[in-house]
Amino acid sequence: MKSPVMTHNPMQNDLAPYLKSLICHMLGWDELQYGDFQYQSGCLYLQYYISKDPAAIDEVLQHQLYWNWWKSEWFDRDYVLAGTLLKCDNLSMNEKRMLYQKWHDARVLADECSPVGSIMSNGYKTMISEIIKSEVL
Repeated sequence: MKSPVMTHNPMQNDLAPYLKSLICHMLGWDELQYGDFQYQSGCLYLQYYISKDPAAIDEVLQHQLYWNWWKSEWFDRDYVLAGTLLKCDNLSMNEKRMLYQKWHDARVLADECSPVGSIMSNGYKTMISEIIKSEVL
């Protein structure tokens, strides 16, 4: 049985396309820019989190479990930030982009000493154990 961390819940499945569209609209991005930023951040996260093991980084990047987990975590952060961005009419699009990029900063997310890093670390450990189980089976 898969861990709940590894799968989207029904709310994510229903809201994800709308939320992505809303974020893209607020930032003036298309879906390609959004997806590229999400992908690059996912790669950077691993480089910061397990920087001493490039082979492990390459291996984890190949697993769908990692990307499912990353997209689920991303959705959660987008969901929280979208409400804030909607209230920030006085911010320019560039300021909103900067805020969004800082919100998803891979270095901060990988820092176990930060509150969000601590949460990410726990989810990462669960996801990695799922990858290991899938390799063994």
